[in-house]
Amino acid sequence: MLGLKQSLSIRLTKQESLQPTYVLEFITDPSNEGDAISIVMNTTNVAQGTLIPYTITGIDQADLSFGSLTGNITIQSNGIGAVALVLANDTLTEGTETATVTAAGEQASLTINDTSTTPPTYALSSDISSVDEGNAVVFTMNTTNVANGAQLPYAITGISASDITQALSGNITINNNTGSVTIDVIADVTTEGVETMTMTSMAQVVNVTVNDTSISPPSFSNTKSILFDGIDDKIITSAEATMQSRSYSFWAKGTSTAMYPIFGHGDQNKGCFMLNYAGLKRPILYSGGAYCFWDNISEQTDGDWHHWVVWYNTGAGTGGFGHSTDGVKLYCDGALVPISNINLYGTPSQNEPITIGAWRQSGGTSANCKIDYFTIYDRELTLSEVQAIYNSGVPLDVTNLSTATNIVENWQFGEGDTYPTLSNSITSNDGTMTNMLSSNIVTDAP
Repeated sequence: MLGLKQSLSIRLTKQESLQPTYVLEFITDPSNEGDAISIVMNTTNVAQGTLIPYTITGIDQADLSFGSLTGNITIQSNGIGAVALVLANDTLTEGTETATVTAAGEQASLTINDTSTTPPTYALSSDISSVDEGNAVVFTMNTTNVANGAQLPYAITGISASDITQALSGNITINNNTGSVTIDVIADVTTEGVETMTMTSMAQVVNVTVNDTSISPPSFSNTKSILFDGIDDKIITSAEATMQSRSYSFWAKGTSTAMYPIFGHGDQNKGCFMLNYAGLKRPILYSGGAYCFWDNISEQTDGDWHHWVVWYNTGAGTGGFGHSTDGVKLYCDGALVPISNINLYGTPSQNEPITIGAWRQSGGTSANCKIDYFTIYDRELTLSEVQAIYNSGVPLDVTNLSTATNIVENWQFGEGDTYPTLSNSITSNDGTMTNMLSSNIVTDAP
């Protein structure tokens, strides 16, 4: 056998093993609080699905509103892995921070800008703890982190709007983190006792004691009236010498069923108002050729005090007496009395100043009743104003009512008067008791 020697040449190839590489970074650097960021790992020679642990230092977990300070980066088929995070937009002033991420022996850093706003603070105070009426109290609001020009609303409770000059609500303007408002307390004439003023603003509350230093006016007294005898008693005045449109307010008390005048301006047909007139016993206003009858009501003769208001428009226009039923009105105890008969054909007239309790200053018929508190107004009174004067049958000081500025004459009849003069609190037109005695000032009043 021929020996054949075959030689095999075996070539051994040593394959060099491939080493992985890692590049770590933050997207985006720098970032602001509230931004979304990403940790990105770029690799080579790392198998898909590989989990690479990471750790973030330099910040707290509270600095992230999404994500964690530790976790894994999952490598995808392209060799890249990423982790999404969101920086918290908190309210803490921390200054600039640096976050450092470590993974696979690599590190990357991220600068975080502190864009947080520290919440504002408020502190309300007053310069005094108690204030007398007629003085002022200053409320001051001290703040932090409040912009210049900010308007902070306030409200005041515990007192009424009439107690202070300013409104019960408003704004405190802030500049350089402070602002103030001055509240002036009115020195009124109402006795109210000690009150507590409460200022509230931005959930801050401050109480200030308001000391009542006011002196209330003397209480109103009405205990006297004038008694007329039905023969020749009268009160002569120099008031209302010229005919003008007026509202007449007075109180009367009588039992006589005979006709009698309450006031007149020279005669029974010269701006004269009477009760129990003629056979039908009705109230009447008679002026010139015009007259108005109202319904016969028991208040004329029932022996009780009643409040009356007569509106008398002397104008020549369509609204005047003699032209319109609106030219005259009669109220008794705060209620409108119905008209029963009216003659519009005539022109109102007068030839004397007003005489109370009689037609005229000399002679004529006189009242047979008691009359009290006679007031004349320069305009027609509304129903609500009439009712305010009536005050449910209790006289009050009419000069304290809203209609006080419309009073042209006012006689209270007897209160502080010395016979024979009845003082007028508005003008110098005092009344003179004529054909009367001091005993005609009687202690009897509504």
